[in-house]
Amino acid sequence: MKQTITISLDDIRLRPLTEQDLEKKVRWINDPDVNKYLHYELPLELEKTKKWLAKTANDETRYDFAIEKIEKGEKVPIGLIGLLEINKSYETAEFYITVGEKKYWKKGLGQKSLTILVEWAFNTVGLHKIWGTVRVNNLASIALMKKVGFKIEGTLREEKKVGNKRFDVVRVGLLRHEFHNPYKEK
Repeated sequence: MKQTITISLDDIRLRPLTEQDLEKKVRWINDPDVNKYLHYELPLELEKTKKWLAKTANDETRYDFAIEKIEKGEKVPIGLIGLLEINKSYETAEFYITVGEKKYWKKGLGQKSLTILVEWAFNTVGLHKIWGTVRVNNLASIALMKKVGFKIEGTLREEKKVGNKRFDVVRVGLLRHEFHNPYKEK
């Protein structure tokens, strides 16, 4: 059975995604501002999402977390983050991140959340490389990933499809020896 873990840094906490989070996940993913650059078949439905969570609960190739912002002692769910396609032989995984609560956009919380996940993935999961994809026109996400240390590895032409539209994506990657956690120096 997969170990569940909660990871924290200052005012951000990553904890395992639970069924109680799914209504928020569905609301966030169905919000046009949030899903503008995501690769989901929409609309996301609560019952299908519950089945997905049950199916993936013991999947050793992924970790799904809720991002919580700690404010005045309260833990406020603000987004989703995780690792997919964990390959223990190659020591690689894909990451994803979505800050769904828009009032928390542009406050550095995505960067802090991704930094927490990356450090945990390298030091606890034992990964050598973490990679991801982002649409070429999602400049804010590309900038966020570069701040964490990810490097652009190339463009994958018409790689993703949502509905009837195909999108080019940039693939980013980060190697363990390249990673530097700026929050450790505080």
